[in-house]
Amino acid sequence: MPKEKIHLKSVTELLGWKPNIFVHRLLDGGNLPKRIRLIYHRTTHSPEFIDRNIKPPDFSDRDNLEAYFHIFQDIGIAPVPQARKAKTIKNKNKEIKKSLLESE
Repeated sequence: MPKEKIHLKSVTELLGWKPNIFVHRLLDGGNLPKRIRLIYHRTTHSPEFIDRNIKPPDFSDRDNLEAYFHIFQDIGIAPVPQARKAKTIKNKNKEIKKSLLESE
């Protein structure tokens, strides 16, 4: 299950419009405690929930599509852009520097 930043980035890249952050927070539970968020997550990731709650006048039709796209990414049907792992890159750079210093 991708993080919120990845979901928002993929909406921009793959769907071609500016994402609505409120849709993703509604689906994932925002700042709820972890245990409650897991239960909430199971409840919100259903077509019935989306069709009942993410609809006009509060949300647009694009937001509805974005919600389905969010679920498809969580399930693994829709593609998810790969996030760059900065810590791994930093660790590799440290290893390279260390090996260069040892070889001298």
